[in-house]
Amino acid sequence: MTKLGLEMRSEVQVPRAQLMIRVERACDQRLTFTFSAPTLIAISTNGFAATQPVPAKQASFVVPRQFVKAGVNVLTLEDRLAMGGPSAHLATLAIDPVCDAP
Repeated sequence: MTKLGLEMRSEVQVPRAQLMIRVERACDQRLTFTFSAPTLIAISTNGFAATQPVPAKQASFVVPRQFVKAGVNVLTLEDRLAMGGPSAHLATLAIDPVCDAP
């Protein structure tokens, strides 16, 4: 035990965060992240997963419509570079729906 809780010897802690995003209708979603320093993140939501190819201060992903549901979607962010060090600091997130005209 530590002052911060339990520590498992054979486990590696991976810095993760979850974000709830509400969308009006299911369509492709372009997510553009800006960080305060170069980082390497992976995202996952509703069965979709992607990792940016190289560390950078900006990362952009398109989540296909089949993985987006109308209403609340939970997006998981995983910092692949932190591994025990400081985590990524998110500066901005732009969410742009890419929908076909009705």
